[in-house]
Amino acid sequence: MLKLRALLSISTLCLLLLVPVTNHAGGHQMIALVQDSKPKYLFENGELTGLCGDLYRALATHLEEKGVVLEIGQVALPIKRILKQVESSANKIYCGAGRNANREKRFVYAATPVYEVSNVVAAHVDEPYLPNSFDDLASDKVPVGALFGTSSASFLKKQPGVEVVEQIYSLDEALKLLGLKRLRLFYYHDLGLNYLTKNSEYSLKVLPTKFRSTPQWIIYGKTMPSELSGPLEEVLAEMERNGQLQRIISNYL
Repeated sequence: MLKLRALLSISTLCLLLLVPVTNHAGGHQMIALVQDSKPKYLFENGELTGLCGDLYRALATHLEEKGVVLEIGQVALPIKRILKQVESSANKIYCGAGRNANREKRFVYAATPVYEVSNVVAAHVDEPYLPNSFDDLASDKVPVGALFGTSSASFLKKQPGVEVVEQIYSLDEALKLLGLKRLRLFYYHDLGLNYLTKNSEYSLKVLPTKFRSTPQWIIYGKTMPSELSGPLEEVLAEMERNGQLQRIISNYL
């Protein structure tokens, strides 16, 4: 009997993960997950803002008109937990996902990219060096810091001849190394570095060279039903057509 109850409990849990929640008004519910990543997501005076935070709030308004209630998370989660939840759920979305072969096997990427980030380097304000390409970094043999385990670091390490300092485990550590002039350059995306250098206690700057640019998407699980994915895709396409997406992006990039 205990084994039967356990099996029933597991079956019930699986169904809850796979079936979209219906709210009390009869509409479908979608859940937007929030990452611990500034300024993609910012909590100011208890209110969620940031690029993806603003996008979620706009989505919520438009989706409600189509009978879908978007519940926005109020707790910032690490990216690995977010990806696991999106993959195993039929009604969760995440804004700000880069694209790679492994993720394409696990998730559906919304047809409309929501914004684009560019890889740039930050430096101390006194740093005179201005590289224009990966070739410059390689030929001039200037060590470049990168955040351990990130896609930015992985891409940088693939560039021939570039000396990568990857033993940097937090963005705060990277900013400190730059501020104390123990590191000349730090490679990351412009969305993060523009915000971080502006709000840092150190005198830092972002150099103008864009080494590569990559779109970022909203992703959702492969089991999401058309009752949810359809309205989501429609709203994103309309926000791109009417310029609302660009207006949100322009506040941060």
